[in-house]
Amino acid sequence: MYSRMFFLFTAFILTFAGLESQAQITELKEKYSILAGSEKIEIGILIVNELEDSPDDMVHFAKELVKFAEKDFKNSALHAKALKALSDGYFYADSIEISNKYMLDAIQIAEKQHPVDTLFLGTSYNDLGMNFQETGQKEAAREFLLKAIVVLKNSVYAESLADAKSNLATLYHSEGNYEQAIHLFQEVYEIDVKTGIKNRQSSSLNGLGRMYVDWGKYETGLEFYFRSIELLDTITERKTLAIRYNNVGMVYQLMQKHNEAIHWISKAKTIEGAAGEKLKVGIRSFNLATSYAALKDFVKAKQYYLEAEAIFGGTNLNVQLSKINAGFGQLYFVTGQNDLAIERYSKALEYAENAGNLPEKSNVYQLLYQYHKKQKQFEKALKYSELHNQLKDSVFNLKVSEQMEEMQAQYQTAQKEAEITRLESENEIKQTELQFRKWERNWALAGVILLLAVSVSMYMLFTTVKKQKTELALQNEELGRLNRTLNKLFGIISHDLRNATAAYQSSAKIIGHHLHKGQPEKLLPLAPEIDKNARQLSAMLESLLNWSAIQIKGIQPEKEIIEVKEAVEGLMPMFDEVARMKNNLITTETGNETIWCDPESFQLILRNLVGNALKFTSGGEIKISALMTEQVTTITVSDTGNGIDQTVMDNLKNAMLPESKRGTAGEKGTGLGLTMVFEHIRKNGGNMDIESSPGKGTTIKFYLPAEKL
Repeated sequence: MYSRMFFLFTAFILTFAGLESQAQITELKEKYSILAGSEKIEIGILIVNELEDSPDDMVHFAKELVKFAEKDFKNSALHAKALKALSDGYFYADSIEISNKYMLDAIQIAEKQHPVDTLFLGTSYNDLGMNFQETGQKEAAREFLLKAIVVLKNSVYAESLADAKSNLATLYHSEGNYEQAIHLFQEVYEIDVKTGIKNRQSSSLNGLGRMYVDWGKYETGLEFYFRSIELLDTITERKTLAIRYNNVGMVYQLMQKHNEAIHWISKAKTIEGAAGEKLKVGIRSFNLATSYAALKDFVKAKQYYLEAEAIFGGTNLNVQLSKINAGFGQLYFVTGQNDLAIERYSKALEYAENAGNLPEKSNVYQLLYQYHKKQKQFEKALKYSELHNQLKDSVFNLKVSEQMEEMQAQYQTAQKEAEITRLESENEIKQTELQFRKWERNWALAGVILLLAVSVSMYMLFTTVKKQKTELALQNEELGRLNRTLNKLFGIISHDLRNATAAYQSSAKIIGHHLHKGQPEKLLPLAPEIDKNARQLSAMLESLLNWSAIQIKGIQPEKEIIEVKEAVEGLMPMFDEVARMKNNLITTETGNETIWCDPESFQLILRNLVGNALKFTSGGEIKISALMTEQVTTITVSDTGNGIDQTVMDNLKNAMLPESKRGTAGEKGTGLGLTMVFEHIRKNGGNMDIESSPGKGTTIKFYLPAEKL
């Protein structure tokens, strides 16, 4: 009951829509009769589009429109649009050759317009390509579809570009070029995703599925079919949904998964039955019968064959009727009902002959051959086998003929291109003569430009040489400084270290002498002196090694946030003994200050500064303090010792090694300590100031970043 009500409601809607369309055509024609000029043609084109259901009326009205356009707007964009409207009319009237003629005329006019109407020209190329594809002229179809893609590629008309690519993909599919077809359909899908139109996305996914299925990649094809189904609205797009369901069912049928095929085809049949689409229901019934027959459920197979026959029986769709009777024949043949089988095979052959469909006739001949062979009617079996083979040859010859026609079309196209090339060559000769005269005029200008370029090059060369000389002078100066430093280093090694080792040799002789005399008590005064020499030698070696490392590979700090107070307190115990021996007081004033510095660099800086302060102070005070501002932490090391004379400070400022001075207790150094301190501070992004007065003490301040830069 509900299905009938739905059918009646649908019929009412279609009737109402038809009446509304007719009223719209009447209204447009009234406007057309009173308008003039370009507006009249624009309205006329709208009328032609509304007459698609009446091809004869469409052609008749479009002819009048073309005459009017030729009279007042010849070779204009409006003239091209009127010709395209007439081409559309002949297309709907199944006169594709005539349709192509008028479409070509429209394109020739549109190509000469300035500016070019990209959408009109692109869609015209696309329509003409589809027409040529319909008539089997594949090369011509390819040519115009490619033109459509080129014209629409950089335009805003994404949907039209997608249509052209989709049609070209279909052409490649018909040629068996599945990879190229799939590539194009993927591009179409990407365009549809960008435009955001779901039903177009569903259509392009369905096209991809069809390509993979025809390629024999059934699983991949099913994936795209299912994705296509997910994008459809189950209410408003039920007809399309039914087609997708049937597609899935047919893939399962190809995969011999007939239970799954029956499930999906039945879903399609239910929707189309409710919509009253009788012929589609008949096709679905035939498909179901095929799957049930494969499952050997002959009762249901027969039931669905009967449903299909009831629907197509009153039509002239001979190919479908041939398939149904062939299916019946095969069903009866398998179940041993030979009389019914031969009766159905005969009907199938009759329908196939009426349709003039060679592949279907070939299929029936094959079935008849199998039937008679099983019945041991070998003469008849041989007859149908020969007929089957002849038709196979005919189909093959037909394909060869089509290929020959295609090759002929390609040859003619090549001849046209050769003629165009010849004309272009003649034109090139004329252009060459004009160019030669232009070259004569341009040679003088080129000479001036070349002379200017040489002058600029010479100036740049002079500037470069001068710059290199300056750099070389600086490098020589630096080399001289390094040589002086190296001499100083060798001097330290040859004098200071030699003296230190000599002291050890002397001490060794004294120790040997007293031990030989049996007087070990006389060795006690030597212990402090040996300890003192050992510390001096260790300090000198450490300074030399650190300085050498700086000179050879430089300082590569690995910075981190350091708590100043923690670092200072951790370092102080190593100075306690020296401070006690020299009666010095070490005080610290630090809080929550931090620095961004390499930990080893900071240890070296503090060790050297505090060590120097202790070295040149006796019975005095060494003070270490820190002060952090917003971004910089200032660390001060001051003493009340001997101070630093001006010569040493000048050498430090000029990056020269200062002369080593002995400490208050005669301590000997290398003169490298402050130089290394300055290098490490600089490498860690800081700076250093020295204030000193001979006899009054020294204050050294160094500045480091307080936080990570």
